[in-house]
Amino acid sequence: MDLNLGNQTQPGLQTVNPDQKKIWFNIFQGFLVVSLLLTVPLCKVLPHSYGWENGPVEWLQVVVLALGFIVCAGFMCFEKNRKFALFWGWTLPIWLIMIARELSWGAAFFPPQSIGVNGPVLITREMLWYGKVVHPIVGIILLGWIVAGIYYRLYSLVIKLFQRKAFPVPVLSIAIMAIIIATLSEKHIFAVADGKNMLLEEMLEAVFYLGLVLIPIGIKALLPVDVKVDISA
Repeated sequence: MDLNLGNQTQPGLQTVNPDQKKIWFNIFQGFLVVSLLLTVPLCKVLPHSYGWENGPVEWLQVVVLALGFIVCAGFMCFEKNRKFALFWGWTLPIWLIMIARELSWGAAFFPPQSIGVNGPVLITREMLWYGKVVHPIVGIILLGWIVAGIYYRLYSLVIKLFQRKAFPVPVLSIAIMAIIIATLSEKHIFAVADGKNMLLEEMLEAVFYLGLVLIPIGIKALLPVDVKVDISA
């Protein structure tokens, strides 16, 4: 199969002002930057408990990831172009896996083993009645995800988006920056006062997930209206 970008106006998008979409996306980008800059100041005023397992920030992460799933599912359902519909559908398993991971594969819904100075200690994956099949199921899903990406050449669509400057590189850069700082905070290489590294790490992860949500929105905003995808055998 070969992937080509051609010119065709997509039904349903003719009345959308591309400049207006870019303006809104720029506002979202600004919100992402502000969110990143506010992590340290907010970390200093929020209580430690906000960064605990099953705490407010972790549930905020779940909400953000769920929003990403809803956004891509909506794009898939309303997309007139089959290739792009496949592309948005291709992202859905990854959102679900990230949501499940943040929920500790379901352990977040069970009573904790104990509650210490660093918050509740959740039961481990192995203690869940279905715990032994979690990793195999995730592995099968990821394998199917890779096979689908190769079979439908969806990876080449990502390349095309970069070539057409329709991929929000600044958003991706901010998201990567956030997760790098989060990793440094986890390892106490980047530290904040009052020993709130756990809180800072969780807040930065939330910013990272917000960046991931803005990537599909950015693609929609930056992609020319007259772009379509043709597949030829």
